[in-house]
Amino acid sequence: MTSNEFTIACFISSHGFGHAARTCAILNAMAELEPEVRVQLFTEVPEWFFEESLEIPYQLHACKTDVGLVQTSVFDHDLPSTLRELDEYFPLSDAIIDDLANKIKYCRFVLCDVSVLGIAVAKRAGMRSVLFENFGWDWIYESFLNDEPGFSNAIRQISDLYEKVDLRIQTEPLCQRIENLDMVPPVSRKPRRLRQETRDLLGIPDVKKLVLVSRGGNPENFQFIQGLKKYPHIIFLFAGGVPEARREDNLIFLPFKTEFFHPDLVHSADLVIGKAGYSMISEIWASGIPFAYILREGFRESPILDSFLCKKVPSKRILDHEFESGGWIHALDAMLSLTTVKGRSNGALTSARLILS
Repeated sequence: MTSNEFTIACFISSHGFGHAARTCAILNAMAELEPEVRVQLFTEVPEWFFEESLEIPYQLHACKTDVGLVQTSVFDHDLPSTLRELDEYFPLSDAIIDDLANKIKYCRFVLCDVSVLGIAVAKRAGMRSVLFENFGWDWIYESFLNDEPGFSNAIRQISDLYEKVDLRIQTEPLCQRIENLDMVPPVSRKPRRLRQETRDLLGIPDVKKLVLVSRGGNPENFQFIQGLKKYPHIIFLFAGGVPEARREDNLIFLPFKTEFFHPDLVHSADLVIGKAGYSMISEIWASGIPFAYILREGFRESPILDSFLCKKVPSKRILDHEFESGGWIHALDAMLSLTTVKGRSNGALTSARLILS
């Protein structure tokens, strides 16, 4: 890497793939405006995700950029374990900050998706920093104070670092609006194939409806799987959780790493059923496809996502136990009849312009 390259340092939260997905979307949009852009990535998100999603040259550094929440399952977190990790993580290590500041010395600026480590590194390196978020970890942790007062230390340090950024961009669905900050629509990765092309590659005839199920976990453990074969006029595609791709009657199973780009699957579907996380919601927003969503209980972001989906997306909420039991299947026709919306804006290019300016 030389000082002549337009190189950006990115520090991305590894709490799920949503933060990495929207950062990739923004970086790809930056490349449309500045073709020479390169990126140094600092995160614990696996490399296959960037191989699939990022369209510019990059170098990946394994780095714990924040703690987030310690997960015990797709929908559950462990507060005591999270607090222990936060106590180990803060205060941030000067040695780690110095080492990272040296690694990014030729970068133009630092882009952080929720990560506070990147902000501290940018300050040490004398660079500008950008924070992109729809929530801050300080805001998330505040909801746990009654049960675990020890979160106050991490909240204070995170809030102090967030105050030090040079540019802060907020995105819908937004949890905590801060006056005078720029706000953009949901940011998502662009599909790469036309809807019909994806369906043809999957072997789905025009007369068949396609339901994409993207919830997390191993679909082979879902107790309702065999019951779906009673609906031969519908193809059910399960994204992730299996070791290799296969097809059984009207069921298609794909691993996480596959030739099919997830936004292409969303845009090819007639209905998506899945966990309501930022990445999924933003892809649903861009596609206009109806969404049957499952919320993560006890998470402060969830009511915000619920409100956004109810108001702005053709959608229906299903409870996790309804999903597990297959109780949602009787409502399939109603969910498939929800009106598809077209012409939604993607906040990626707007974000890229704001950052580059």
